[in-house]
Formats: sequence, structure tokens, C-alpha cells
Amino acid sequence: MVEMTGIGRGGRALDLCTGTGAVAAELARAAADRGFVVGLDFSRGMLQKAREKARRLELRNVFWVEADTGRLPFKDGFFDAVTCSHAMYELKEETRHGVLIEAWRVLKETGRFCMMEHEIPRDILTRILFRIRILFMGSRGTWSFIQADTEPFMDVFARVRKEAATSEKSKVICGQKTRKRRSI
Repeated sequence: MVEMTGIGRGGRALDLCTGTGAVAAELARAAADRGFVVGLDFSRGMLQKAREKARRLELRNVFWVEADTGRLPFKDGFFDAVTCSHAMYELKEETRHGVLIEAWRVLKETGRFCMMEHEIPRDILTRILFRIRILFMGSRGTWSFIQADTEPFMDVFARVRKEAATSEKSKVICGQKTRKRRSI
């Protein structure tokens, strides 16, 4: 996913719902010493784990912000890339579209939003178990969101594409910011 963002030396990236900071750490490596990464999460405990991980990895270009993904505390057009890994499906249905719009807002023109999410399993038994898990832990509309693949992103971003992650248990969906947002 990090490679698909196009982030390189000197880039600025935002990792939404960063959790323990695994993606933020990879983005920080890609941005190198001239760039920086912000890992954002609502959970102070997860951010503490992310800080500890960054310290162990000796990453000095990653910063941690406790905030709501639906109201990003950053100015318009600030980041080259925004990511979100295995967390969008956990957001409330009414929040998801707003998060995509906020990601669009904080991206520079031609910046990329990339999201990694669970793929629907092919095996029937695993698919049933996966659906049960989603029903019990996901919010309303989660199954529809996972099934929709690129559709929710096409409402906001241009050049949306989907690729299977190497494990084929996840998918990566990326879209690009254009001058005008595709929907309101």
C-alpha cells in the first residue's frame, strides 16, 4: 500500500486510524529524513504503542496526533498521501463518506488516498465465518461497504483502482485527488 501512495523522499503523509503505527512507520521510511508522517488515531493507548514502536525503530520523522478522523485538524492541501489500513470498515456508516471527504480535503492536488481492507474470502465456510464476524463487530452498513469495493471512493476520488494485497486476504484501493471533488 505504501508503494501505491507514491510517497517518496521528502513527502508528507497522513495515516488515519494508525493504531500501533505499522503503516506510519513504513511511510516514514519512504519519506526519509526530508519528509514526515503523521499517525492519527482516537485512542491514546494505541498512540502510546505507536510512539514506543517509532522509538524502537529510531524513526524521527513520524508524529502522533489524537483526533477524530471525521474532523481532521490539518489545513487543506497539506499532505501528499493519506492512508488507512483495516479500519474504515469499523467506522459508522454515516462517518465513512465524511472521512473520504476529509482525506480529499487535506490532500494536495494529485495526492493519493490509499486504503487497505479485508477482502471477502472465496472459500464458502471462511466467507460465512467472516460475515458473522462483520455482523457482530462492524457497524451498520459494514458488509455493504466491504462488498462495494471501489464504489464509495469513486464518489470522491478520480483514477480509483483496486489491487489484491500479496496475501489475497486484503485489498488495496487507491484514488487520486483532482481539482474538483467528484461529489458533494
